[in-house]
Amino acid sequence: MTYIFIFLLTIVIDVVWAKWAMHTAAGNPWLASCYSVGIVLGGAVSVIWYLDNRWLLIPICAGSFIGTFWAIKHGK
Repeated sequence: MTYIFIFLLTIVIDVVWAKWAMHTAAGNPWLASCYSVGIVLGGAVSVIWYLDNRWLLIPICAGSFIGTFWAIKHGK
């Protein structure tokens, strides 16, 4: 269950990160700032979890790839 949660969390973090980049490039400081909070909080949770179990890096990497791919493909 932990592997699925961290996988899904990483997908969400990467989508949020892509949205942050889009709003930063568009010059929307409020939205970019809100998304940056999500990046930091989600990233902190994933770091805390994978420090206890290095095998969680596998679903983290997979989630990163899928999250970024989905955000770029559907974010236009």
